[in-house]
Amino acid sequence: MNRKTTALLLAFLLTACIVVHDFGEYWGQGYVDPALAGTWLDGKGNSVTFLKNGDSYRVFYSQRDEEIEAARTLKLGDATFLMVKDKKRNVSGSLNLYALVKGKLGFYVPNSDARDDFIANYGNSGIRVNRNSVDITKLTPEIAGILLKIAQEPKYWIASKSYSRAKLVK
Repeated sequence: MNRKTTALLLAFLLTACIVVHDFGEYWGQGYVDPALAGTWLDGKGNSVTFLKNGDSYRVFYSQRDEEIEAARTLKLGDATFLMVKDKKRNVSGSLNLYALVKGKLGFYVPNSDARDDFIANYGNSGIRVNRNSVDITKLTPEIAGILLKIAQEPKYWIASKSYSRAKLVK
C-alpha cells in the first residue's frame, strides 16, 4: 500500500469512529452481545463476522486484511456502542455507535456537519472534536454521560454501514 492510500485510509478510519485512548473502568463493563454473533453482509460483497472469544469478540472484516482481537458492547442507556481495543497497545481503540433494528445491524459515525454545534454545547467536556476525528483521552462517567445524551440526538450521527445477517447454507 503506498503512502497516499495509507493516508486516505487513515483519514477515513479516524472519521469513521471515536478514538478512545483509555476505556478506563468501562472496558470491564463491556460484554459480548449475543445478537452480534455470526456473519453480517452489506449487500456489496463485504462482510463482518463476530466470533466469541472468552469475554470479547474477535471481529473479521472481509474488506480488510486484519482482524480485531477484542471488541465488547457497552450499553449507555438505550444506546449501544462497540468498544474495540487496539491490539498493539491493549488500552486504546475506538468506540462505535451501533443499533440492531429489524434484523439489520447499523453503524453510525459522528456527523461532521454538527461539529460546531457540538463544540458550542460540549466544548469543555474532555471530548475533542478535530477536523477529521473525535478524540477521548479517557472514558470517564462524565464523558459517558455526554455520549448517552448525544447518542439520543440524531443530528450528531450519520449512518455509515448497514448489514443484514448472512443466511446459513445447508
